[in-house]
Amino acid sequence: MPKKRSTTKKGEGVKIDLTEALEVLSRDKDIDPSIIKEAIQDALIDTAKKKVSPDLDLECEYDEDEEEFLLYQYKTVVEEVENQYTEIILKDALEIDSEITIGADVGMPFEMNTRIDAYVARSYIIKKIREAERKKLYDEFKYRVGELITGTIKTIEGDYKKMGSYIIDIGRSEAVLYSKDKSEKETLRPGDTVQAVISRVEENPKDGYIVKLSRRDPSFLIRLFEKEVPEILEGIVEIKDAVRDPGGRAKVAVYSNDSDTDPVGACVGLKGQRVKNIVTELKGEKVDIVVWSPNEVKFACNAIAPAGVLQVVQDEANMVMDIIVPNEQLSLAIGKRGQNVKLASKLVQWELRIISEQDYEKI
Repeated sequence: MPKKRSTTKKGEGVKIDLTEALEVLSRDKDIDPSIIKEAIQDALIDTAKKKVSPDLDLECEYDEDEEEFLLYQYKTVVEEVENQYTEIILKDALEIDSEITIGADVGMPFEMNTRIDAYVARSYIIKKIREAERKKLYDEFKYRVGELITGTIKTIEGDYKKMGSYIIDIGRSEAVLYSKDKSEKETLRPGDTVQAVISRVEENPKDGYIVKLSRRDPSFLIRLFEKEVPEILEGIVEIKDAVRDPGGRAKVAVYSNDSDTDPVGACVGLKGQRVKNIVTELKGEKVDIVVWSPNEVKFACNAIAPAGVLQVVQDEANMVMDIIVPNEQLSLAIGKRGQNVKLASKLVQWELRIISEQDYEKI
């Protein structure tokens, strides 16, 4: 059972000049006014404890009508006082609250002979404002994960070739792009403008939060297509999925919700300009645009392009497809270091096994 805490708290408030607080807020930071009040309340309590005793049990309220802060002290009612800052005898407590009992807490006005130090108040206010700004930005960015963002590289920290990081100015905040989150083929320098997706937003004890960026994530490729292809934002063309081997090759599955619109043509653009812009941003990464189909076999055949397919044998129980291709297109279907078939398998979400026509006839 929690002990009773008296609600009787009558007395004069502790007045404080708000001029200092208002000066701190001279710029419009769009911060809730309650933050300032909370900062002053904290400053009052902290100053009182430093000047009198850290044992004090204090509360601070703000009187809207009188525009003043009211500071109250709570003491536990005892038969014999051992600590004058935390305890009060029953006789004295009854003068404050006629129904108070031994063991309960009684509240009373706290008399502080010294006015609060303006510099102490200012430091609390600045601290609270910064905390509020960080919290506001954290709340904003955590809902923007996956969004394409543009910024300027400010500095490079550590050995960027070995898990170092790029600190990027993204406007009202900074973000970090670790070297592992970009293609190895990319060379970035301070002052460069860079695009990336927000991959994660994490709380950080020191800075409040940290915004992490990525240029390797498949969502980065999807956002670039959304930026370049108006038909995607209009809902005419839909990106079903994307897979990447960053810096090497990528495959994007697209589908048209309009029979008159070719999804591949829309993504490629006039004279291939749309996809060229994306490839340039990806520093030469080859991008295959694949027509998505609800039919897994047809989708797999589209995904294995540019190689042609002669036959497909399905093992539905194990989600495996044997893709039989012309002898001369075997290496094309597999791709350099198996890249083409690996990406196609990942896109289709089936294991695709490439078999030449000659080898299949031997089975």
